[in-house]
Formats: sequence, C-alpha cells, structure tokens
Amino acid sequence: MNIVFLGKFGRDAVGPAIAAVPGAVLRYADDVEQHAAVVEQAEGVVLVGPAYTAAVAAALAGANKLRWIQTLSAGYENLQRFGVPPGVTVTNAGDAWSVSVAEHAMALLLALAKRLPEAVMQKERRSWDRQLMACMGSLQGRTMVVIGFGSIGKAIAHRARAFGMKVVAVMRTPKPSELADHVYESSELHSALRLADVAVIAVPAHPDTVNLINEQTLRECRRGCLIINVARGEVIDPDALVDALRSGHIGGAGLDVTVPEPLSEASALWRAPNLIITPHVAGGGELVMAKLAKLVTDNVSRQLSGQSLHCVVIPPQPAHQGRPVDA
Repeated sequence: MNIVFLGKFGRDAVGPAIAAVPGAVLRYADDVEQHAAVVEQAEGVVLVGPAYTAAVAAALAGANKLRWIQTLSAGYENLQRFGVPPGVTVTNAGDAWSVSVAEHAMALLLALAKRLPEAVMQKERRSWDRQLMACMGSLQGRTMVVIGFGSIGKAIAHRARAFGMKVVAVMRTPKPSELADHVYESSELHSALRLADVAVIAVPAHPDTVNLINEQTLRECRRGCLIINVARGEVIDPDALVDALRSGHIGGAGLDVTVPEPLSEASALWRAPNLIITPHVAGGGELVMAKLAKLVTDNVSRQLSGQSLHCVVIPPQPAHQGRPVDA
C-alpha cells in the first residue's frame, strides 16, 4: 500500500511507525506540486488538517488509487471546506490530543486564578510582596461552562470536576453526561454563560462559531469570569475580548490560539491586561505523538486487511456526491 506522508508535522514520530507496518510503502512529500508523481500514486495520505489546502485537494483529485486520508488533527474543517475525492474515507486523530490540550487549559486557568504571571513579574523585580494573596481565587465551587463537549471538552470537564468545580456543557445536540451538572444546547449559549465563573472554548472551527464569543456573549458572563480558548482563534472577537479585559468585566483570559497566527506585533491582545498567550502549543508533548503513532499504524493495518477504520469523520461518498474543490 502506497502511503504519502504530506508535510513535516509529526514526521519524525509517526513516519517510522508507519514504515514499520508490513505491507506499507511510505513516501514523504513536502509539497504536492514538487512531488506530483508521488502523490498521484498514493493509496493513503497522512497529514495535519491545516495542511489540507485547495492545492492539496486539487492534487488528490487526480490520485485515482486514493482510498484513505488520515489527518493528524482532531479538527478536519479544511477537508470539509475543500472537499475530498469520491470513495475516500477520512479519519481524524480521535482523542489523541485530548489529555494534553485539557492539561494546558487547566494550566492556563490555574495560572490566572493563582496570579502566576504577577508572581513571575515580582520575581523578576526581586520583590517579595505577599499582597498578591488577596487577589487569588479558588476553583472549588466555581462554575465552568465548557463550550463544545467533544473529546477535548470532556477531558477538560473531567479535570475541572477533580478540582471541585461545577460543569455546564454546551453542545450542538444535548446529551446527558456524568461529567456535566447541566447541559445546554448551542442555541442556549447566552443562558449558560450567565452561570460562568470560567468559560472554556473547545468547539471546532465552523462558520457558525466565528466570533461566537463577542461583545454580547462576554457581557452575559459573570463579572470577573475567566476565559480560556484552546480551540480556534476565530471563535473569539479579539477586540471585544480586549475591551472586556480592560473594563474588568472579564477577569482574565488564557489563549492558546489567536487569529491570525502568528499573532501580529500590532495586535492589541499583546497589551491587554490579565491575558496569557501561548503560541498554539497546547498539544505539545511526547504523549500526543505516541498516541498518534499508535492510531495511525492501527489504521494502516486495518486498511491493509480490509477492516473498518478508527475515527472515521467523513465516510466515502459516491462519485455523484463528490464535493467540488473550493479554490
């Protein structure tokens, strides 16, 4: 089976694992145009979701042997946007990222609640000022609203409950969960946010979620609410967030994602008070790569033996239903 590993993300950890699967012939390609001949022979393609561009979709449309695309991301919005060839199954990373991203979300939250950025600045000034204690908060008994309750949202909720927090889940199709004290439909977001001491964003990128957190929704949050975003930068209106931080209505925010990325030096986010920014690194660590390697190699073996694949997010479509490439 000819498998093309497209791009460099995950190559060192996942590539050798794929190559070790009996029956798998792995080739690497950094660019679909420079490696057109390799891509045309692909029966399977492995890549990170954001690397699936209009150019990649167009190139894969000519790969007549292609039957499977494995994205190393949880999100697959680019594959939905640009479309995949008919008869091709798309699988995603499942919950491979969940633990690492959830830990990062909780780290941002604890850093804000315990005023760690201020403590670091005091250390730089060699200042021993215990008045910081008066500004610190606790998580126990507070209400966390988790917007998006997929594998990452659930992993965050699990950790929040371990800290004694109440959890309110917001999801497109409400389902009772042992990890949530209350469940709201997406259309009820405003009502859910009125309960929020903490709001954590874990929704995928979608036209419906662009600027989901805006001036109006931020006003619905309790005064002093903390905002955490480990999903996509487009979900938050940055200007509205900066205004809410400056007014004090939002007590602090932790962003692992922004729009654009990298964040421009002129962005007002850099100067906003009580804001922690990390450069889209929530999924960092060896745990994620180990999980990805296992998932992908399992799927390679399953594809070779004709078994059903793990984490199917786009099933194969007949030729007449193929989605056109949107350039």
